[in-house]
Amino acid sequence: MPERLRLSRMKKRFWIAIDPFDKALVTAAIETGAEAVVIPRGYSTEVKRLGHIATIAEDGDWLWGRDIQQVRITSREDEAAVDGRLPTVIENDGWSIIPLENLIARTDNLIQTVHSAEEAAVVLQVMEHGADGIL
Repeated sequence: MPERLRLSRMKKRFWIAIDPFDKALVTAAIETGAEAVVIPRGYSTEVKRLGHIATIAEDGDWLWGRDIQQVRITSREDEAAVDGRLPTVIENDGWSIIPLENLIARTDNLIQTVHSAEEAAVVLQVMEHGADGIL
């Protein structure tokens, strides 16, 4: 795993998913200090022309499966796929705080997918420590 991907307990990660690709949203992500953008294949070069930000894509700086794991949690059994070796993007069907609490209790390197500022605030404070970042 690239050293730059190892999460620090001191800093939360802020990643933004931009699909379909939108140049204005990438610019906003750069201006607000996002660490990375998740984009469709084929847009990494265009993102790099806009500014300094990591890309997560099939042809990006960070690759799914190699640098970053993605796990959809639909049941307690799905939580076993998360081991903390790689930064792991957690997606929940019918978002619930319980799976995140279970994961925080046993590992780190967790990036929780959120859909609102309210969800982000909760996720970053769960069990005092919160997730390591949000997408």
